[in-house]
Amino acid sequence: MGVRVPPSALIKIKINLKIKKTKINSTESNINLILEKEDYINQFESKLKDLKRKANLKGFRPGMVPIQLLKNLYGKGVLLEEINKIVSERINNYIKESKIKIIGEPKAEKNEIEKLNINSLSDFVFDFKVGHLSHFKIESFKKSQKFVLHTIKVDKKTIDETIDNLKTQYADVNNLKEVTSKSSVYCEISFDEKSKKGLLDLEKLDKVERKKIIGKKSNESILINLKKLSKNKVDSLSQIVGENIELNKFPDKVSIKIENIIERTPAKINQSFFDKIFGVGKIKSKKEFESEIKKSIEFNYLKET
Repeated sequence: MGVRVPPSALIKIKINLKIKKTKINSTESNINLILEKEDYINQFESKLKDLKRKANLKGFRPGMVPIQLLKNLYGKGVLLEEINKIVSERINNYIKESKIKIIGEPKAEKNEIEKLNINSLSDFVFDFKVGHLSHFKIESFKKSQKFVLHTIKVDKKTIDETIDNLKTQYADVNNLKEVTSKSSVYCEISFDEKSKKGLLDLEKLDKVERKKIIGKKSNESILINLKKLSKNKVDSLSQIVGENIELNKFPDKVSIKIENIIERTPAKINQSFFDKIFGVGKIKSKKEFESEIKKSIEFNYLKET
């Protein structure tokens, strides 16, 4: 009675014979795989027989479609699926057994699968490039070692720019009676027998068309070309009406009823502004404020250093 070799052992023997790794550099290697006809032909023929039992083609009784016809119609797809399974399994097993610490996935560089002739099958050669961790050793730090901690100087320009950004971020919001060129206008937009709530940020819109709105007051209605106002930008127009818009199907004129007018002005440097940034009562003067801003920037620079 002969010794039965487990299937996993057979796979391992074949892999060792048909796969080899060639080093390209310290972090890249090439894996070459030769897939012989005997490796896939049984699975392929078994799949075709299974397909024959299930096939239902016009002119043939169920289960009676000739194998050769099925091979011509579906054989290439069936074979490619089986080959992909086998190659994927063998490459992954090889990487695991060889203990290659790969980065990402193996990248197919070259294969002969495009030369596949379903009626004249042979061996196939595959090449994969893999990225992997290089070997390195972390040396212990010594107390005698010294490192330079670089200090990044915070200049006045950086402080001023930071304060300007904060003034915009914490801008004051004022309700207005009539529209200006800097207004944000909340309105009801009517088109195609429906109404939508919209917001017009006039500073960002067309300077000529927005003149039709400037000077108008709450509850006033006007006709306006929203496409022109949004500079014929689909994204801008869609944002205004709150839905995806097709520019060529959108009407040239729509009715707008103004509901509310606000204007954002950069925050003033005062106690209220200091309290919003650093907490109530912690900063009491512009000098202290600039000093704290500088410290904050220095702290961020230190982390980056």
